[in-house]
Amino acid sequence: MSGQADHLTVEAARYVVETRQLSDIGSSTEKTFYPAIRDLIAAILRAQNLPFEVRTGTSESKQAGTERPDFILADSGLFAGVFGEVKNPMKRSKTSRLRLSETTRPAAISTGPAR
Repeated sequence: MSGQADHLTVEAARYVVETRQLSDIGSSTEKTFYPAIRDLIAAILRAQNLPFEVRTGTSESKQAGTERPDFILADSGLFAGVFGEVKNPMKRSKTSRLRLSETTRPAAISTGPAR
């Protein structure tokens, strides 16, 4: 594996570990996962030399029927290339903790093209 791929593997593993820990906190909300998601996506962007930055916490209450995404990938002029939503992962029951590889899911990230 190349150094770049090794770095992304480490970042992905860190993301999985961190989001598993966060999902075990009973009070976790979507916002709880923003830093981990931002760090993972930023690492991918850096590895590919893409000129975007990740901005999280863009959500607001619905106003006039419009919701803002949880995160965006934007350039320095705030041209949004991707909008993304964050959803809480499925909570594990105590009995399922024995089968982590089958039941644990990191926080879901869904993306869509800029509108």
